[in-house]
This record gives sequence, structure tokens and C-alpha cells, in this order.
Amino acid sequence: MNKRNIFITLVFISLTVNLSAGLEFSEIRTASNNVIVAFFRSDTVDVNQVDTENLSAWRINGKKPAEIHRYVMQADQCDHHIYLVTAALVEGKDYHIETPYGSRDFTFRDREVFCESIKTNQVGYSAYAKKRSACFGIWLGVVLPTTSFMGALAGSKLIWALYAIVFCFISAVLPIW
Repeated sequence: MNKRNIFITLVFISLTVNLSAGLEFSEIRTASNNVIVAFFRSDTVDVNQVDTENLSAWRINGKKPAEIHRYVMQADQCDHHIYLVTAALVEGKDYHIETPYGSRDFTFRDREVFCESIKTNQVGYSAYAKKRSACFGIWLGVVLPTTSFMGALAGSKLIWALYAIVFCFISAVLPIW
């Protein structure tokens, strides 16, 4: 194989790898009657790939959301759940969501739009159970330090370690008392 063919092959491989690594605005979901979830999927595992610091870059029907939060799940792919807090959603109303990564339109229908907050039993119910139920738990991901609040310290491993210690204390030690 000559040098030209090797060069062309390497360029093709690098372009193919770069084209597959990207962020996809997959779908719109909800988390409550006033929280829209912009769900992104990426094959690059980078928790900071979706920028939520600039609130004005995100729009719901042309207006900034009241708050923005995120939850990132790392796996083979990286799932980004971006929670946009807005006014109460209206049944049958059309919404236009603008993000720095694309835009989507959807019509809110509470029986059709996927709601992340409804949790059901994934194992199964006892045959003797008189009721079968689902839980409704609103969780907006990480609502911890941001660079607008703490500056460069927001990305500090020390700050995150302190948050982990406090969380473990609250969840493990306090219930014993």
C-alpha cells in the first residue's frame, strides 16, 4: 500500500469517527405540569457537553425558562436530561423549544408525552396485592454549584467531595437519630 492510500484511509477513518461523535436532540419529555425535559443523547461521554450556564440560549415559545437544571447519565452513550422550568403546561397547546443544539416543536398532551416522574414497579407485583400503584417523584437532576454562583470552584473535586459527604451524612446518619 502506498503512502497516498494510507493517508486517504486515515483521513476517512478520522472523519468517520468525528461524524459519529455528536449530540442529538432526541425528544421532548415532561417531569411535572411546569417542567419540560429536553432529552439529548451523545456517544461522547462528557457530562459538560450540554451547556446550561447561559439561560438566555434556551427558549420556550420565545421566552427564557424560569430555571434550568440537568441530569447526565454516563454509559456507552451519554444521556443528558435538561429540565426547563416554565409556566404551567396547557393541554393541547403547541410549544416551540429552542436550544443551542437545535429546536423542537411538540403539542402537550398529558396522556401522550412521556413523563419522567412517573415510576412503576419494574420487578412485578405480588399476586396477592390488592392494589397496584405507581409513584410520582419530581427530580430535576443536579441543582448544585454552578459557575455563575461559585465561579471556578464549581468544577472543583473538593467542592463535589464535600457535597458527597454532606449527602451521605443526611441520607445515612440522620435517619438513625
